[in-house]
Amino acid sequence: MPGMPGTGGVPGDAVTLRAENARLRMLLEDKDEQIAALHRELPANWDNVSVTAWAGLTVEFCRQHGADVIIRGVRNRSDLPHEYQLAAMNESLGIATLLLPADPRLAAVSSTILRGLSI
Repeated sequence: MPGMPGTGGVPGDAVTLRAENARLRMLLEDKDEQIAALHRELPANWDNVSVTAWAGLTVEFCRQHGADVIIRGVRNRSDLPHEYQLAAMNESLGIATLLLPADPRLAAVSSTILRGLSI
């Protein structure tokens, strides 16, 4: 299907991936390395996707980048209450949140597991 990830690019004018510095520091120290590493993981035909490091509030990031929606992945049912709270807070601040289920093959991946692998 055209416009779907991995087949024809990302639909829309532009997509910006917000990278939280604290999570990326687990694997790479240099911010430019962090951004480059994430960008290398994107399919080559996703030319309208940029990666930006950010350490502040997500809603403020959205405002500065003209984003109307935050897209967040939900790994499992235990993630849902926390993600719902974040979505409600973002909505009260004027930014909608779309929660998407994670790929079942990645549902068990967590930052704790990634920290353990980087040792």
